[in-house]
Amino acid sequence: YGSSYPVVGRGKLWFLMTVVLALTALAAARPFVVHGTSTFQRGGVDVAVAVDASASMWLEDVSGSSRLAIASREILALHGEGILQPADRMALFVFGGTARFIDAVGRVRQPATLTGDVFPWASDIAAALEHVYRSLDNYDRFEAGEHDDWTPSHRTDRLLLLFTDGDFAVEPTHLRRLEEALAERRRRGLMIYPIGVGSQSGRELVEV
Repeated sequence: YGSSYPVVGRGKLWFLMTVVLALTALAAARPFVVHGTSTFQRGGVDVAVAVDASASMWLEDVSGSSRLAIASREILALHGEGILQPADRMALFVFGGTARFIDAVGRVRQPATLTGDVFPWASDIAAALEHVYRSLDNYDRFEAGEHDDWTPSHRTDRLLLLFTDGDFAVEPTHLRRLEEALAERRRRGLMIYPIGVGSQSGRELVEV
């Protein structure tokens, strides 16, 4: 105190504080450098939604609503609550029976009558998974220019939301196809998030 040669004077102190604050603001901005033609984009994922529309999903054993109606409501909530972003790409797959993503979800319901070869009494989970990854492969092959040597690659920007009550056949043939489909899913890095719809007590299918 009172020295004619202070280590840090008042001017130097404020200058040092200004530099520190500037560096802090720069670090908070998280700057990055773009090299060549590379670009960076935050967000933007491919989300596949598979909905079980088999007869067991028509049962109204949860709050007076059918399991299918609940699944459709929760899917629509993904968009309404802002979970899905404009840059995300959506695909809807319906299995277990015989546009725009949001409009398509709104049309998923049990048929008024069963006609022709409609057979909704089993949820073919294996067929659903096969259809999902093959459809994504077709899309990727098209984007790549349909090269003859094209092979699926492992990606980290895709996921599958599987809505079902889990009421499906467990025959050896079906389980083998399911294991093969899951192996192909792992090869492509497609994450699966299953969402179960139903109640513990359940209902008899004769009610539908």
